[in-house]
Amino acid sequence: MTKPEKVVINSANTPHIRVGLKWEPREIDHIKFITASNNAAAAYFKIATAGGFSALYGAVGTFGRNLSASPKIANSFDASADVRTKIKKMGEDMKEDFTKPSYNLDLLCFKYDKDKKLVGLISPYTMVPKGADRSQLAILHSGDDPDGVGVGFDEEILISLRDIADNVHAVFFVVASEDYGFDKIKGGQCALIRTKDEKQLIGNSFEHDGNEQTLVFARMRREGSDWALENISDFINIDEDKESPLDDTIDDILRNKYF
Repeated sequence: MTKPEKVVINSANTPHIRVGLKWEPREIDHIKFITASNNAAAAYFKIATAGGFSALYGAVGTFGRNLSASPKIANSFDASADVRTKIKKMGEDMKEDFTKPSYNLDLLCFKYDKDKKLVGLISPYTMVPKGADRSQLAILHSGDDPDGVGVGFDEEILISLRDIADNVHAVFFVVASEDYGFDKIKGGQCALIRTKDEKQLIGNSFEHDGNEQTLVFARMRREGSDWALENISDFINIDEDKESPLDDTIDDILRNKYF
C-alpha cells in the first residue's frame, strides 16, 4: 500500500463532514426510473415483459424516444422489421434485462477503538435506536440506493466530529458492490466533503479494470484533538485466499492491514 493522501482537520473549525458515493446505473435501471413516473409507461413495460404484444401497437411511437437510450432496445425498431416482430423483440430484450441485478453499491463505515476492536458499523440498513444519545447520532447513513439512479450522490454518510464517542480512535469508509466487480461499474466516485462550504477534502473516481467488489476508500484517525483524513483507495478481494487470516471479512482486513 502506498502512502495515502492525508488532510488534517479539527472539529472546532470543521464540525461536520460527509462522505458521498455515486455511480452510473445500468442502462435498463435508468430507463425504468424515467418511465416509472408515467402510469401509461409503467403499464406499457408491464405488458411488454408479460408478452402481451398485441396491445402495444400504438405505444411504439410514444415511448420510442425514451427507449432509444438502450442499444438493444433501439435495435428492435429497425425499419426493415415487421411492427409485431419489433415489439416482440423489444419485449424479449426488456424481459432479459429486468431479470439481471442492478449495480447495487453500499457505503459502509467501520469504527474502531485504540485496541483495534470494532465498536460500530454504520451501513444503509443501520437503525437509530429510540432515545439515542449524541454519540449514537454522530455518524448517520442516508439510506440504501439499490441502483444508482438519480442526481448527485446516491448514498451519503453524515458525520458530526464533535459528537463522536471518545473511545472511537479510527474510522474507515468502505464501498461494497453486491453483484458486480468494479470493472463493470462506470462513473463511480467517492468524496469526503467539508459540509460548511462543500469543499472536497479527499476524493477518488474509481474507474478500475479489476473484478474486485470491495473498495477501502478512506481512513479517519484521531491525532490528539485533530482528525487525520487519509485517502486509501485500495480495491480488495475478501475471499481471495482461504488460508489467509486477512481474507475472512472486511473487518479482519481493516484491522490487520489498514489500521
